[in-house]
Amino acid sequence: MRQCHPTYNTLEDLDKGVKILNKRIETNTLTSQKERELIKEINLIKNSKPAIEAKAKLQAKIDDLRAKQKRDSEELPAINKMLDSIKLRINKVKGQ
Repeated sequence: MRQCHPTYNTLEDLDKGVKILNKRIETNTLTSQKERELIKEINLIKNSKPAIEAKAKLQAKIDDLRAKQKRDSEELPAINKMLDSIKLRINKVKGQ
């Protein structure tokens, strides 16, 4: 997976970062070297967008799985109680 930009690491931050750097290029008097550096930075930010989108999707899946795990762990005592009841009935039937 591609690397995410170290400063702009959310989708909202990416858009803000590109706007800020574009504005800096348009409004400031820059040396050609500094302008190239800012353009390179803008391209780096734009290129990290797919990685950040993938990261967001993975985080959503992780959050869903954690919620499911929490629900399952909350249901576990009731399931164990039913299992104990069934085991008790089986033992009674075997004992007859």
